[in-house]
Amino acid sequence: MRAKALFSEAFLLAASNPKALLFYMALFPQILDAERGLAPQAGILILTYCGLSILSLSTYSALAHVLRTRFMTQTRYDRFRQISGVVLLGFAAKLLAELS
Repeated sequence: MRAKALFSEAFLLAASNPKALLFYMALFPQILDAERGLAPQAGILILTYCGLSILSLSTYSALAHVLRTRFMTQTRYDRFRQISGVVLLGFAAKLLAELS
């Protein structure tokens, strides 16, 4: 997938996330001062959040890349997928048991 298409898809997903929108709608009115200009305040909050988000996601990405190149072999990857599948099946069985 091209980088531009991937970025567009990720942006659309993040911008339409209802949990994030509700979080901002609940948080921003408590922080913003109604007697000052709202646009500059909102701009600072948005830029700060975006900067911190990019920094944290970039850190996660770099760490995942380092760990993958050092530790992940095909055998370990296959084993990880098998264990993950068993764990998810266990969660599904637990949910099914609780519903009965």
